[in-house]
Amino acid sequence: MLDIKDLILQLSDHDFAMFDQMLVESKAEKSQRLLHYIRENEMDDKQIIQALEINSTAFYTLRSRLNDKLQEYLLAKVQGPKLEILEKVNNLDHILFHYPQKQATSIVEKLQEELTRFDQPIYLLKIYSALKKLHRNSNNEYQFSQFFNQHITFIIDYDKNEDLLAELLQAIGQHHLSRDPMQLMKLHLIMQQMEEHNANYRDSARFFITRAIACIYYQIYLPEDEQQLDLEPVENLFNKAYDIINQHRQDIFFGNLELLFHYLSFEYYTKYGIRKKVQEYFTLLDEELVRFLNSYSYYAIPSMLLLSMLRMPQAAESSTEEVDERNERLLQQYDITKDDPVNFINFYMYLAGSYFNIGDHEKSNRYLNDLRNELSFKPYPHAELELKLLMATNYLLLKEYELSNSLIKSVGRKLSNLEYYDYPNAKIYRRILQQALKTPTKDRRLKMIGLAHEFKMQNRGNFSMLNQLTVDDTFVTHLLEQ
Repeated sequence: MLDIKDLILQLSDHDFAMFDQMLVESKAEKSQRLLHYIRENEMDDKQIIQALEINSTAFYTLRSRLNDKLQEYLLAKVQGPKLEILEKVNNLDHILFHYPQKQATSIVEKLQEELTRFDQPIYLLKIYSALKKLHRNSNNEYQFSQFFNQHITFIIDYDKNEDLLAELLQAIGQHHLSRDPMQLMKLHLIMQQMEEHNANYRDSARFFITRAIACIYYQIYLPEDEQQLDLEPVENLFNKAYDIINQHRQDIFFGNLELLFHYLSFEYYTKYGIRKKVQEYFTLLDEELVRFLNSYSYYAIPSMLLLSMLRMPQAAESSTEEVDERNERLLQQYDITKDDPVNFINFYMYLAGSYFNIGDHEKSNRYLNDLRNELSFKPYPHAELELKLLMATNYLLLKEYELSNSLIKSVGRKLSNLEYYDYPNAKIYRRILQQALKTPTKDRRLKMIGLAHEFKMQNRGNFSMLNQLTVDDTFVTHLLEQ
């Protein structure tokens, strides 16, 4: 459960103002003052107790009541577009008990037709149950019993489909941090299972959407020469998915998936370096960034968006104030914990990378150190290598040469112990840093530039790393200026 502080810090400015006004109207003065103290986030509990002039027992009672009021406010504002037809389904019993059988049958069959068109499986189950009752004394009872049973199978299979998508995302997340070949094999296997599982439901919009998310993720995440399945092209999947969303825009489920497909489009065009499209979809995502990070983990690995943002041209052009403002908002409103290691590690790597990009290497390393202290990286060797190499680079640029050298040695030991891949890219990058730490010679810069070009050639495929850095001649010059 979120602490009251987390809830208040995550409120949008609009919701905070509305809730504040609600407290004013209810004359809850102390609750309102407590709300502001927590929102300002400048005092600890002891200081707030003193400011409110109450004892600790009264303070915790006040916090609990404020939490209840805030939850009531949040529940009251939950709403979404409703299909009139769904409201009629909720009145099925009224139809059965108040209409003659033929009229009731006609109404329910029309509801069946509409719900099939809208692809509403849960509501259709109620419809088939009603049709069984209405045809209890006719030859059609068996037919509708079969429909009912088939629909139960459909719902179970759809739930399995969502489970397969969740497993695929977990495998991608684990592979992203570890680059373990077993996770890669698992990824291929799950995608194959999903394709086989979807074979009987090609006409279902819901099945298609779930499958499309999986197929697009698979093809974006893996380099083309490492994909083992011949899947439908990504742009075809996008076109069909957006068509379905537009056809079902009144439906809450489909309507909210538009943001997810904006994200997948952003990742797709980022992969292929189509800057105009990247910027177009980022603009749509940026408006809903916190909501996407907090609410879309059922169908995505949201934190990967943050890592991709680091590769955008404007990432290195942002001012310190802009980066501070965005990151402070994310630290307050992104509901992430170390219980979710994939998103947690990605988030802190993003924070470190965002400050590296603007030259604040001290703050970059602060977040990397926080990350090392919070989690064990034993299951995530790839992420550990990236973290240590980025830290070593930061220390070098901060002229903390001994700390940089210590991390470079640690990376060397880690590389010698890895069994399934020898990381030529990491070894080359490590040599760049070693050269930067050596006593200057005439050919040192040329050697480092040669290594930088070699790193670029080797830093591809499944084991690529430090993709937020542009390791080129300018980067080498920057290292040598320190």
